[in-house]
Amino acid sequence: MEGYKAISGWAEDLDKKARARFGCRKRNGYYSVTRRSTFRETLIRVNPEQLDLALQGWNEQFAEEDEGLAIGW
Repeated sequence: MEGYKAISGWAEDLDKKARARFGCRKRNGYYSVTRRSTFRETLIRVNPEQLDLALQGWNEQFAEEDEGLAIGW
């Protein structure tokens, strides 16, 4: 996804299992997704190089067991 709006939209489309896997907060039996503004505020404060390294590590750890995961650079 490019941009916080697209990322937020993608997160909103996740099913219950995916939301649980990504660690979404569970409230009243429902996994809620972070608000669009939270994605934006977080992404503008994060060092892009450090985020890239963190995502690469996460991808290496989980990609084999999760075919739905794709991270491109």
